[in-house]
Amino acid sequence: MKSLNTNDYLFLSNFFEPNTEKYYKVLEFAYGYKGKAKSFNDALNVLDKVFPLKWYKLNLSQVVKIFQLNNFEGFFVLEDLVEELKNKNKLEKLGRDIVTYRLRLLERMNIIRNAKYREITGEKVTGMKKAYLFNPNIKSWRIPYRPWLEDFVKLS
Repeated sequence: MKSLNTNDYLFLSNFFEPNTEKYYKVLEFAYGYKGKAKSFNDALNVLDKVFPLKWYKLNLSQVVKIFQLNNFEGFFVLEDLVEELKNKNKLEKLGRDIVTYRLRLLERMNIIRNAKYREITGEKVTGMKKAYLFNPNIKSWRIPYRPWLEDFVKLS
């Protein structure tokens, strides 16, 4: 299956009513996130409103809070992060794919970055073990912009 490019997303945006959530999400896939957080808490508010808690019982702000509990230091390996999220949020089941999807979104927003485990620790590991690092520079974050959330986010 062919992946979509920017022009495809722009074409798709014509099928949605302007200034709706779906319209903005399609444009964000085309152009990326354009909002800048005013503070850490404002960023969490925007993430909660744009990516609300739904059927997976895990939203983006819960993932960011795990890094906050770790004082934003160090890194998480995917398996450890899944376990930490399960324990902290009292979830019996939580799949790697659900967490991976949320991590990809946070990477696109420049809130976290992924690196190879070996680059961080210097340890030899089998396979391509990924580690996730928190970006403490809130000014470099790019979060979703919505006109109705201007109290929390500004357009970059």
